[in-house]
Amino acid sequence: MMIAASSFAIDPHEFAGKLALVTGGTKGMGEAIVRRLVAGGATVATTARSPLPDG
Repeated sequence: MMIAASSFAIDPHEFAGKLALVTGGTKGMGEAIVRRLVAGGATVATTARSPLPDG
């Protein structure tokens, strides 16, 4: 099953069983990468220089 996200399809099992570390993943491009990896089934850890924003 493919999930449509904006203008492209995502296979929810594309990164199943994979572990990713994204530095600077709390905003901007890093956040987008984290969201894409998670949508593809990856387990993601991320780091940042500042605390996460509320919400």
